[in-house]
Amino acid sequence: MRLARGLVLALLVGVAVVAGISAFVAWRLTTIDRESPQAPPAALGLRYDDVRFPAATDGVRLAGWLVRPSGSDRRCTVVIVHGKGGTRSSRGALRIAAGLARAGYSVLLFDLAGHGESAFRRFSLGLHEGRDVLGAVRYAGRGQATPCVAGLGFSTGAVALLDAAAVEPGIAAVVADSAWADTGRLLDEQLPEESHLPDLFTAPVLGMAELLYGLDADAIRPLDDVARIAPRRVLLINGTSDHLVPVREARALARASPPGSELWLVAGAGHVAAHTQRPQDYMARLLRFLDGTLPYREPGECGGRHQDASPAPSRHGARQRAVPTCSKRASAAAPPRASTNPSAASGPSPGCTRSPSKAIPTTAGTAVWVTTSAAVVVVTEPRCIAVV
Repeated sequence: MRLARGLVLALLVGVAVVAGISAFVAWRLTTIDRESPQAPPAALGLRYDDVRFPAATDGVRLAGWLVRPSGSDRRCTVVIVHGKGGTRSSRGALRIAAGLARAGYSVLLFDLAGHGESAFRRFSLGLHEGRDVLGAVRYAGRGQATPCVAGLGFSTGAVALLDAAAVEPGIAAVVADSAWADTGRLLDEQLPEESHLPDLFTAPVLGMAELLYGLDADAIRPLDDVARIAPRRVLLINGTSDHLVPVREARALARASPPGSELWLVAGAGHVAAHTQRPQDYMARLLRFLDGTLPYREPGECGGRHQDASPAPSRHGARQRAVPTCSKRASAAAPPRASTNPSAASGPSPGCTRSPSKAIPTTAGTAVWVTTSAAVVVVTEPRCIAVV
């Protein structure tokens, strides 16, 4: 009898220990060490306004900067979404904003909830951050009958952007840098490494995260989200040396992306490092994608209203709508920028007739570029990626 009692007691103590450790790791997983934004846009000579606006659904107050275009005004706004632990000024976002402003875009940079100067909400790996993106997009398009808004997201910010774009057709173009496809698989790999705990703790940690903080990792489905963005195009960016979000994640997203989408793999770049390691190539590719996707609009050109199609409410309270259209010249995109890469014009002909050292299948209509350390950009053929 004493042995039985001892075994039961030991079992209860073991369960309590596992539960306690799991609860602590779940708390850390959803807690951000908040930092304040650093130098404002004025440090780069940019004109901007300090802005505040609510997130969708829960109304959490978000802080941001609205950067005004310094070139000819394209009447379009790019919303930039940082990743976990970042702020609106982190990881070179202001340098990207400066390049976009020179090209005529307005830029909205903002702090996700629980980050920077925004109000508190627990971090949720993109599950609830999509509300913040929707709030930013709606603020960026305020006062316009047919808003012209694009999004650029990094890591968790990219996942949140994909989630928002899946339910908000007003996001006309999506650029996802270092986004993952399979949340469960990524957590199975990364959580033991980050927590320094055995694999057997992963399920209890995620269970505690859902029980205590409402973080349902299974509900974060970027692979499903990217497929629902059609007919809009997506630009996916990933470094080949990214050990946090491996290249396989970008390839999986590319296979599920709408026709006309693009995948850019940057050789040697780590996590969210493509724009710091190859800043000129990054800006050139970003602008080429946006210029070729977004309508070129002049004041007074656009009219009409969004028309509701069969509404499908999401967890953020948004409803599916028809993709907005624009009258006059707005349906014609601005001419794409000329490539700065001399080898881009002599890429392989359709069918990948050159003998590639690597070939990666993609869905029909998905254009893919792979950049090597020698800055060779090849391939727009929709069914293969070649690295020569």
